[in-house]
Amino acid sequence: LVGIKNFHAMIFGEFLDAVCTYSLFTSDDMIRFIFFTLDKNKQGRIYRSQLLHFIESLNGKKFLAFQQAIQPNEAGSDREISSRKGPLTIEEIRTLTIDYATLRKLCVHDYPTILEPAIRFQNTLRRRLIGEKWWQKKQIQLERKYEREQKMDDLREKARAKEEKRLLKERKDEIRSEIGWISYYFRRNERLATEKQYPIPKVKLEDKTGNILVDWTRTQKSDVDSG
Repeated sequence: LVGIKNFHAMIFGEFLDAVCTYSLFTSDDMIRFIFFTLDKNKQGRIYRSQLLHFIESLNGKKFLAFQQAIQPNEAGSDREISSRKGPLTIEEIRTLTIDYATLRKLCVHDYPTILEPAIRFQNTLRRRLIGEKWWQKKQIQLERKYEREQKMDDLREKARAKEEKRLLKERKDEIRSEIGWISYYFRRNERLATEKQYPIPKVKLEDKTGNILVDWTRTQKSDVDSG
């Protein structure tokens, strides 16, 4: 949840960071955090047995319907091992996994009550620290900030794609001008051989500023002729 120096104890600043971060979680943030925590190998999948143990520990009771949904007894009822039929072995049940999209569907649509204890705990933290209204206001501010940043990212990506398209067209025009229309469209081998002499422009966005960076060494006609 937050970076800490000592896994056996927390200083007040680390504790405050954890409380504030958790209090600002949306439902999707909470699901992502659960998935990130259980996905110890960071492979994009979590064991269903681990998920079941976590949900039962969180709620303090068993969920038979939820258990049957994520750990079916018959192979044919599960996509992950639908290639075979018949009852599953204990080992097969133990190694079944799910991805984030499946976990979100389970928590949001199929079994929306399984995360209630975590949500109640979040509401309690909010009420006792500053008050529910302040946290709701802060969450709205953060959501609006995220939306603005997302729009800026979308605009920058559109500009990057537009510049990349322009440079690719320029490269295509140079090749076509070099070998002529007939060779370009009807002599594939000649076109491919010429294309190798013209590097493909690489256009990306700088991480910090979002500025467009172009990596493209234009091929001069004299270079092609000498080759």
